[in-house]
Amino acid sequence: FSLTLHQRENETLKDQCAMLGEMVTKLETRNSSNEDVIEFLKSQLVKQLAQKGMVEDELSMEVAHRDETISSLEKSSALTREQSTRKIRTLEACNSCLEDKVEQLKAANGSLEARCVLIEEEKNVVEEELKTEMELFRIANTLHDII
Repeated sequence: FSLTLHQRENETLKDQCAMLGEMVTKLETRNSSNEDVIEFLKSQLVKQLAQKGMVEDELSMEVAHRDETISSLEKSSALTREQSTRKIRTLEACNSCLEDKVEQLKAANGSLEARCVLIEEEKNVVEEELKTEMELFRIANTLHDII
């Protein structure tokens, strides 16, 4: 009986050892599989870090280009502002000169209009004198014809 019991215990132990062996094999397989997964994840992480580096480099270049563009536009704007300010000053000076010229021309025009009125009055006086002389000449001719 004892031998049978030992044999059964031996069988049970062998079965348990076999089960433990299978479990160890499964765990080793899983461990190997987990190591494969870890290696895969590491490689993916390296790829992602490389892509991140490339994207950061690209973004850095774009930011640098944008900064250069902004700087260029600011310089251009400042230059345009200076040129506009100079042109405005020049135009203001020209405008002032033209306004002075207009005032001079208005004064000259007023003077010419006054002179024109005087000449018109003189013309009227001369025409009246001429009419009078013509009338006198006609009367004198008529008298001369009568005599």
